[in-house]
Amino acid sequence: MPSAHEATLRLLHGAWRLAATRETRRFAAAAAALEASQAGRLLHMLRRNAGTVLGRRHRFESITSVAEYRRRVPVVGYDELRDLITRIAAGERDVLTAGGVRMLERTSGSTAAGKLIPYTNDLRAEFERAATVWIAGVLRDVPAVRGLRTYISISPLHAGPRRTEGGIPIGLDDDTGYLSPVARLAARLSLVGSGALGAITDPAAWRDATARALLEADDLGLISVWSPDFLTLLLDHVAAHWDRLLAGLPPGRRRVLSRLSAPEPARIWPRLAMVSCWTDAQASAPADQLRARLPGIAIEPKGLMATEGVVSVPIRRGLAPVLAVTSHVFEFIDLSRPATPPLLAHELRAGGDYSPVLTTGGGFHRYHLRDAVRCEGHWHAAPLLRFRGKLDGVADLRGEKLDPVFATEVVTRALAETALPYDFALLAPTEPAGIAGYTLFVESPAAESAIAQLAEHVERLLRDSRHYRLCRDLGQLRPVEAERVHDGRRRRMEVLVDAGMRLGDIKPALFDPRPGLAEALRRGGPSPADRGPA
Repeated sequence: MPSAHEATLRLLHGAWRLAATRETRRFAAAAAALEASQAGRLLHMLRRNAGTVLGRRHRFESITSVAEYRRRVPVVGYDELRDLITRIAAGERDVLTAGGVRMLERTSGSTAAGKLIPYTNDLRAEFERAATVWIAGVLRDVPAVRGLRTYISISPLHAGPRRTEGGIPIGLDDDTGYLSPVARLAARLSLVGSGALGAITDPAAWRDATARALLEADDLGLISVWSPDFLTLLLDHVAAHWDRLLAGLPPGRRRVLSRLSAPEPARIWPRLAMVSCWTDAQASAPADQLRARLPGIAIEPKGLMATEGVVSVPIRRGLAPVLAVTSHVFEFIDLSRPATPPLLAHELRAGGDYSPVLTTGGGFHRYHLRDAVRCEGHWHAAPLLRFRGKLDGVADLRGEKLDPVFATEVVTRALAETALPYDFALLAPTEPAGIAGYTLFVESPAAESAIAQLAEHVERLLRDSRHYRLCRDLGQLRPVEAERVHDGRRRRMEVLVDAGMRLGDIKPALFDPRPGLAEALRRGGPSPADRGPA
């Protein structure tokens, strides 16, 4: 017989599914009539924000069609909006959107310096609509999670100011901040841990508190994190500090767990049914490693969500995530013809690679989100989108212009074709005393000769890039070298946390041109006992 708490959660989840029915129907209707629904959403945004600084600049009040909007408003990046966001941070109203903003949220800064993104009630509602469709799908397709509790990524707070000079709050404490107050209250009734976890600024203290909160939860049914590495490192922490963590648990739970011969996740959380995390592009290998750690537990993909907006949302198991049709207005740069005007959402073709351009309720109009996605088909008229990688973070030591999507695909392919066992792999630019080039850092039990062969394989595949091949042929770059490292995943995360990123925001990577990262990995190089066989 379920406990009283589980019975309450079952009632709550049932009521929530009923309440979400209207939103899921709206989503399906918008996907079926994609062109018309997107046009209607755009004209509503323009009318609402016609009196803003940006609206007056582009004469929103006189725009009557999508075509006219696209002629009058240029595609922009963050730099073109920076001055306006500075005015918002100073407390000015009616800049990008009518009225003030609720807060400014930091981007993760995974490939560039972090930015501040204005959050309005309209933008929050756009995120909530996507979250509602996703959660409704989980409760429908994975009934085992009903009545059980959920862990949602809560990572340590950023250091630094929590308000701008103009008094605008900075930052969400956790992912439930995307929800409305009512939905947030309902979510928190079923969450493992509490908002107190998000207030911990010391990473070691946060890791202990989070591990204990998870260990206490004998009714954990769903884990939602961004990076699979985030959860893997938590599981590693539990295993490494098992006895000490058990000592801090309530007596009843401590007695149950102390009977286990080893801290196996499936025995710690026997009712865990699903983990939601990134599974595509550079996250595919870490997700596979997580699957091996959690046999029998569904590892389901996240959609593509950035701080600026949400692009896609999982709605049904077995399908790639669907364009978030009720959230924003979307255009897409065709990466096979990047100089041509962006396509509208209904114009995407299966098999094409694209980069999203968003118009959101946060006041970003025709904002180029520098991600790459592939259209894998359609659900109704809405494209199914698989994340391919970031377009930011191009490495260019000597003119090779090595972009992260191509470099990630090269390392992924080389690892698959050589079948090298590994725990961590990262390709990064390095400039030693000799000729500059790229080093493949690998954590693996394989022999040195096998790791060297992997680097040679990466080198051959990189030469498919015309710019890279030319630099190599001219002697401007040395061949890819291999270097064994120890505890690479954790050391990379420590570098990025020290740079100001939140732990839960850090994306897995097989390619990272960030300055200083290679040196940090080398400082954590293996001791003689850690080296693999010769």
